[in-house]
Amino acid sequence: MSTAIKRIISLLLVMFIAVSAFVLIPPVNASAEYSLGYRLRYEGKYVYLTIEPKDSADTIYYTTNGKTPTAKSKVLTGAIKASKKVTVKAIELDKSGKRAASLKITIKPRVQAPDTGLVTVDGKKYVKITAVKGAKIYYTTDGSEPTKKSSLYTGPVPYTAGTVVSARAYKSGMTASKVVTFSVTPEALDFKPSAEVSDVFKLTNEERRAHGSSDLILDPELCAAAETRAKELATLYDHKRPDGTRGVEIFDELGISFTVRGENIARKQTTAAQAVAAWMASESHRAALLNEDFDSIGIGHYYANGIHYWVQLFKRQ
Repeated sequence: MSTAIKRIISLLLVMFIAVSAFVLIPPVNASAEYSLGYRLRYEGKYVYLTIEPKDSADTIYYTTNGKTPTAKSKVLTGAIKASKKVTVKAIELDKSGKRAASLKITIKPRVQAPDTGLVTVDGKKYVKITAVKGAKIYYTTDGSEPTKKSSLYTGPVPYTAGTVVSARAYKSGMTASKVVTFSVTPEALDFKPSAEVSDVFKLTNEERRAHGSSDLILDPELCAAAETRAKELATLYDHKRPDGTRGVEIFDELGISFTVRGENIARKQTTAAQAVAAWMASESHRAALLNEDFDSIGIGHYYANGIHYWVQLFKRQ
């Protein structure tokens, strides 16, 4: 082997060792920076970003104008509220001013969930779906979750009992809405609720949509149970029944299946609007009315001795 070739081989070995050392040996004093944890909450037209620090004793500074945050930026004191698409940049500094963690996230409000309802045209049943202005609705009829690859809603969808229509709204610059579903039994297709029940149902879903919750389905079986509870309230106005059992135990008595259940009661309100307003003004009743754990509702109304009694029964199947 010639001297020149030996020199070339030696040089290549030196270069290989140097590169290996460069790749495998980390620089002195290197340290990984943590990413800040966060949670998103959607309510109405707003999105709320809650940032969780690595250490509660540290301070978080943030910007929403695209600039890099510093110790002179806004101090985080609560959830960041946004009504439009915005990029949040945040840093966490410890007591010595050392940067401990950071976060960059773009948040967008969620589109209000579509509204679904059954309509009759020339004796045939259809599901009508509506959404906020500027939003497009995509839907499925096989129980699957709708995406932008699903059918685009252009008009009422032909409906037969038992079919599950699922819909989601999309709008530019916003997070896609929650999925809403519509399905009724053959009995429900023939169910004709009273004006009071219809009004409470309508107003309840309006409140839920305004606060980011999906629509409830009006369940005829639950309505019958709620009607019974409304009559019982004229004897004993309480979440206990006249026989001493809990109000929700009417589910067991009537064989109504559920995974979760709840009850709202009210009296002396002369209209559905007043009853719903009273529930929304009470923290515990409001929580039940807006609860995302529920997907079905039964409504009862009873008038006796000059007093109106109102009941909402909730469940998830």
